[in-house]
Amino acid sequence: MTTYVFNQYFLTFIKTVKKNAKPLKEKKAVARDILNKIHAFYSTFDNKSKDYLEAYSTIFTDFICNPLVDCNKEELDKWFEDNESLNILNNIPIKNIKVVFKKTTILHQFLLIFHLFKNTDLTEDNIKNIMEKLKGTSTIEDDLIPEKYRKIVNRIGELAIENKTGFTMEDIEDTSIGKLAKEIMEDVDIEKVKKSINTEGDILGALSDPDNGIGNLISDVSQKMATKLKNGELKQDALLKDALNMAGKLPGMNGGGGGDGPDIGNIMKMMSGMMGGANMPSSRSMQRKMDKKSKLKKKLDSKNKE
Repeated sequence: MTTYVFNQYFLTFIKTVKKNAKPLKEKKAVARDILNKIHAFYSTFDNKSKDYLEAYSTIFTDFICNPLVDCNKEELDKWFEDNESLNILNNIPIKNIKVVFKKTTILHQFLLIFHLFKNTDLTEDNIKNIMEKLKGTSTIEDDLIPEKYRKIVNRIGELAIENKTGFTMEDIEDTSIGKLAKEIMEDVDIEKVKKSINTEGDILGALSDPDNGIGNLISDVSQKMATKLKNGELKQDALLKDALNMAGKLPGMNGGGGGDGPDIGNIMKMMSGMMGGANMPSSRSMQRKMDKKSKLKKKLDSKNKE
């Protein structure tokens, strides 16, 4: 199972490198060289082969990769500088891969994913829980992730947010929106929210019931914002400015954000058959479920009034 998951991410990485190199091939010899070598070495790809994982693990040992889990931007730059000659792909070193990536954080995310899934001691349940955690749409508890992998899983999650939105957790925390969110979260009954999601089966389902944990949370947020705006503690102009700044960094908004990071959802779809479990329901199916539940609730409310 570990080999299959590693290979899915590795193939995604190859495709991402290729996609990024194509627009640069006329201007940069490095991009042409990358495309030629990808064609030479990866024109066919065996999802079940152990060769890719073994070749990667031989070069990118724990000693080399462990610093990537806790490093800041300066330390990451130094790591890339010290290891620029290491080949991620066959005869393609890190320094060349960096040329075709807009952001080193995307490469950082891939490297951490490879570092995580090259561990053959991960069980099928471990992998399933990790994948759900990385999707960010479930209530997987940290204690369902092996302790020695929790830090790297959380770091991958942070990088996924940064690469998709264009801003880091620190960027968010420094805004009026971030400070408000932090204050609200301190008062949130997390267990009640988790219970409501588990009862309904998914977040959208939970949203259809205003009386559960998520419904109460939304109500509390609305009331708190209204109170703070009224007493002047929050400024509408500041909120709008922060929202616009954050929106400007999102993918598709003035060229912000980034869409080159690994797609956890698509990889989970490819894995579903092997893992013996169904995929997370699609957003469309969840919407239908939410609409159906909302209609039933209205009918019940109407009957109770009669």
